[in-house]
This record gives sequence, C-alpha cells and structure tokens, in this order.
Amino acid sequence: MRKNAIQIELFCEFHKVEIELVYSFVDHGFIDVIIENEQTFIPSSSIENLERCVRLSRELGVNLAGMEVINNMRLKMLELHKELHELKSLRNELIKAGRFDNEDDIEEF
Repeated sequence: MRKNAIQIELFCEFHKVEIELVYSFVDHGFIDVIIENEQTFIPSSSIENLERCVRLSRELGVNLAGMEVINNMRLKMLELHKELHELKSLRNELIKAGRFDNEDDIEEF
C-alpha cells in the first residue's frame, strides 16, 4: 500500500466508474498515476482533478477533446487569478510605501 495515493481499482469501485475511463484520462494527460509492484495508484494530488473529469464525463457528457479545452481554460483562469492576486498585493505594498500621490495614480495602476 502506498501513502498519499489510492489504488485505481478502489477509486473506480467507490465512484462506480469503468477503469478504462480512468485510463483514458491518464492517456490524455489529465491525471498522473504511480505504478508500483504491478499496481496502479492515483496520487492524492490527482484525485480532485480525476473526480472533476468523471463528473464532466458522467454528468455533462463532455468528451475527451472537450475536457482538454476545459482543463486548459481552467489552468489559464487559475494562472490569471494568481497574477491578479500578485498585482493587488504589489499595489497595496506601493500604497503603503506612499508611492502614489493621489487616487488617480492608483486607478492608472
């Protein structure tokens, strides 16, 4: 048994999903797996993404090409969210440091 991972068969049994579907997600690079002693494990870091893929497939009927588009858009959105957070932090630091003379300067930032 591997720490911080679950056997692929246990995931499939719990979620009532075909193992072939999970392997198709692996083949398309949506999730990572670990192979150890001829057993396949899903690392805990991939569980949330795998569950998202299963929901997209099962509940919305999204195919693999659609999942790739959705996944790429989601990653871009997360990247932009992080960038926005960094910019807001920088702006707040500059305000605290007195680098802006008036509110118009802040809005231009």
